[in-house]
Amino acid sequence: AGMVGQAFSFDGSSGHINIPNNGKGTSLDGFSLLTVEAWVFPDTIGWQDPESGGNIAAIVSKHDTTKTNGVSYSLLQFNGKLRFVVAQSLNPDNAVGVISDNDIPLGTWSHVAAVWRGGTDLDLYLNGAEMAATLFSEGTTPTSTAANSVPVNIGRIESFSGTHVGPAAFFDGQIDEVAIFNRDLSAGEIQAIYNAGSQGKCKSASSNSSIVYLPMIIRSAKPLLNGDFEKGATGWGQYSTHGWELIRSTSYLPVQPHSGNWATWLGGDDDEINGIWQEVTIPSSDPILQFWMWIASADICGYDVAGVVINLDVVVDAFWLCDSNNTGGWIRRTVDLSDYAGQTVDFDITASNDSSWNSNLFIDDVSLGSGALNSETSIELQVQEPDQTIAKSDKMETYQLPGQSDPSFNSSRLDDLLFQTIRSSLLVQDESQKVEDH
Repeated sequence: AGMVGQAFSFDGSSGHINIPNNGKGTSLDGFSLLTVEAWVFPDTIGWQDPESGGNIAAIVSKHDTTKTNGVSYSLLQFNGKLRFVVAQSLNPDNAVGVISDNDIPLGTWSHVAAVWRGGTDLDLYLNGAEMAATLFSEGTTPTSTAANSVPVNIGRIESFSGTHVGPAAFFDGQIDEVAIFNRDLSAGEIQAIYNAGSQGKCKSASSNSSIVYLPMIIRSAKPLLNGDFEKGATGWGQYSTHGWELIRSTSYLPVQPHSGNWATWLGGDDDEINGIWQEVTIPSSDPILQFWMWIASADICGYDVAGVVINLDVVVDAFWLCDSNNTGGWIRRTVDLSDYAGQTVDFDITASNDSSWNSNLFIDDVSLGSGALNSETSIELQVQEPDQTIAKSDKMETYQLPGQSDPSFNSSRLDDLLFQTIRSSLLVQDESQKVEDH
């Protein structure tokens, strides 16, 4: 029996649980804060490292030293003690860690937790109480855990390098109720998890149930931040081939925002790919993305495009930026994200202009959930004064901000190959529509 219902039993030589990095659409790295916790019942001090002669047993790890930046974090039984490491890169090593002064008890259930609060602030807990521990570090202090494709392992390390290459650090005993949080749990929260004991973080099954409790991987839901842009670029990433700042106040826009004093300007230059993005959790009960947009283009259809992209490579919405699609004002657009309900994803609203005939796309009031959306009318037009509709010929160079070009904007976040795919898809749709019309 496990601490809560049933547990996983590991033999110390090969048994382990492997969780893909993108399991359920969720990345398990790239954290700026981190908590890893579990119940453990070690029978021995674990696997013997043939290189060092010491004993290492992984509780939870995202660790493969054979890969570039292959180590994100690991919580280990290390010569009987509790050891936690957070890494951002390898060769050079940029990592910080902590090891307990005392051993983890053998032959009994204990609750262990490790918290990284950023920088060199790390804490270890045993049965709800903070442990005396020693800090260590290599290279530059990490600002986030390394982002990589290495799976999370429970009960082993994916791979060592050096004398022993391959799976390593096998745990000997039982592990239960594993959880990974992308935030730093407080001492009180950890104490509460320990105090819950056999009741667990979730309601346990009845004693005659055949349910096996799988590892519980938890990420805090990420709400959409600053959807009306009234806090400037707070919460958003932005990128531009020519380094343009995209989230702008009224003074640097050729149109009035849909609401407030800020909006986003996409397109706006020749040979330009730009966009805004944010990591969010898509609501399970109402997985609708909506935003207000204004198309002002001097081009013909078939060249300049825009759309919504999930996780950098899945296009979930696409449309031409062209004169015949000009809106003459703000319209509301909705995108159904049911395929990603309950998942934490990156979403981009992005545009691509070719070398001539400018196109502009203005974005404002982005939100998740349909809210007050009228189910019979998903597009609403808010036309402004006639002189505002001439914005199709305006370019960003006419509305430059002080210190305009920002080298921190990642101009390669989405490449032109993706937009070629979008264009091809839209052309096929256009041809299909012509056939239907005839």
